[in-house]
Amino acid sequence: MKHIASQLHDREAISHAAEGHIHCDIGELIRIDTYLGSIPLHSIPYSLVTPTMVLEATVRQFKDKIEMALRLHRNMDASMFDDFFKTVTTMSSSLEATCQDFEAEVKRLEG
Repeated sequence: MKHIASQLHDREAISHAAEGHIHCDIGELIRIDTYLGSIPLHSIPYSLVTPTMVLEATVRQFKDKIEMALRLHRNMDASMFDDFFKTVTTMSSSLEATCQDFEAEVKRLEG
């Protein structure tokens, strides 16, 4: 998510990506979303179910937000772009915290 957010760091970059002038790794994000959605929650330790669900939801919402911005970039005004960038920043922070929680729990289970 941080990589894609860095690719789409301003209005101009979003426009260029939407119009195909620069590469955006949205395909990789779609694959990650698909992989997370296919994790059978009944097969993982109970303590990892909630973090897995949070991770999956965050990635899906991020993907949806990116796809929306790429699709509607020409119709977005300054406040919509501000909201987009704030939301992306918040989601990135949330994902980082979730990944840290996930890693700590995995280490606890291993240890």
